[in-house]
Amino acid sequence: MNVFVRLAARMDEKAFLSFRLWQFGLRNIARDFFWHYLFHALLRHPARAVAGVRRYGQMVSRSHGAPLSGTMDLQELGDLPGAANLLIAPGYCMKPYDYEKGRSICPVGHFNHQCRLLDEAATLLRGRESWPAPCRRCGVAPLAEKAVQLRADFYIMTSAMDIARDVYIPATRQKSVQYGLFFLCPYSLEPFMFGLATAGVKGALIGFCRGACSNHDEWTRADVGMKNDQTFVAGDLWQDVLQLLEDQRRVRRCDKEIRYHFDSHVYRARS
Repeated sequence: MNVFVRLAARMDEKAFLSFRLWQFGLRNIARDFFWHYLFHALLRHPARAVAGVRRYGQMVSRSHGAPLSGTMDLQELGDLPGAANLLIAPGYCMKPYDYEKGRSICPVGHFNHQCRLLDEAATLLRGRESWPAPCRRCGVAPLAEKAVQLRADFYIMTSAMDIARDVYIPATRQKSVQYGLFFLCPYSLEPFMFGLATAGVKGALIGFCRGACSNHDEWTRADVGMKNDQTFVAGDLWQDVLQLLEDQRRVRRCDKEIRYHFDSHVYRARS
């Protein structure tokens, strides 16, 4: 197996056939999400899949070896049309973690799709001083606040299987997200990019600078909830993201009271 993994890694380095997922695919070929996405998305919607694979390959070719950062440039986020269906999607690993106690301190748990502040949006809108203490240390909470201000849908990402079921596959049926902002570890940027391209989602990807999974073993453990760390976005990039979301708020002119309905793991905005 190690021989094939090394060969696949070499193929990734060379972007063989404009594809940089040889090693990732080989390592995950026995996992459920691999086959679930193949049969429920790619083979069920072949025309869209072929177009997406071609789109992904073109982006790989144009990247000249640089990491991919989305099917949409981050700067485009501030200029989306006001009626655009936007999904903000942080990773569950951005939830607050107490290193002294060695555990997550999120009020609604760690490895799940829930956010206390979106369950009780009135608390969120009263201002950060009224938030529960753990929420003030959370990376998800400021994004939830922006989502409410934008009337954007909100999804806390957990496992690859759930992301396939909750985001990619509905998008292939044109029943879900058009545009997205996703926060994840640099290791998973490439496979996530492939998912966006084949699902037809225009998304910007934000990689973590601290606490992120750095290899396949760490990523696999995090994929089942074994993540004893909190992830963070680099300070300057984080401020840029928040400012772009603020710019989008002006475009949308959101002034109506908002509530959220938790549906298929996604917080969906309802006026």
